[in-house]
Amino acid sequence: MDVTKAQQILRSHGDKPGSLDGSLITTALCVHAGNGLTRNSQTTGSLVAHLTDEEPLIWATATAAPCTSIFKPIWFQGSVLPDLGPAPTGTYDPSAYWWQHEKLHREIMKDASRLELYREARDKLETTFMSQADQCQRDARYDLTESSFKQSREAVQQWTDLVCDKPIRRRNRFVFRKYWEKQNRNADVPVC
Repeated sequence: MDVTKAQQILRSHGDKPGSLDGSLITTALCVHAGNGLTRNSQTTGSLVAHLTDEEPLIWATATAAPCTSIFKPIWFQGSVLPDLGPAPTGTYDPSAYWWQHEKLHREIMKDASRLELYREARDKLETTFMSQADQCQRDARYDLTESSFKQSREAVQQWTDLVCDKPIRRRNRFVFRKYWEKQNRNADVPVC
């Protein structure tokens, strides 16, 4: 078991890896809401604690849906998190870090195959963060965390634009699709 393997487990959709709308219930670790009755909640954040003889290194998404998210390094010393904008509420706010990613997540929810547009780039970015964290001096840890969040924010914006330009190939099931259309309307999430 290592950090990468733990991240893969948290991103698992169980026996239906390419499907987000697979069934009325789900037993996967990466859970996406899908209806108001049996799938009305979802994974809201994920982290991997890398415990060593030194201080623990936390790899956190700070966003919902680990399958669409980027794990970033965080140490619990001194300043911990950079400015992530306003705390997210139930209404879309593009200046909130969580909502910026949630826009991407909800676009992926329209067609899970869109994740393939940036999965390799996401994994490469995380690999870069891991390499930097391995070599990071104690007094530069916060700088790396801040830089990782900044790079992630920029990448999510690029990926959202990329995903929005990609036509939907596979429509999700009717109930799943209607559930998310309603959630997006209620939160005033802009349509691509």
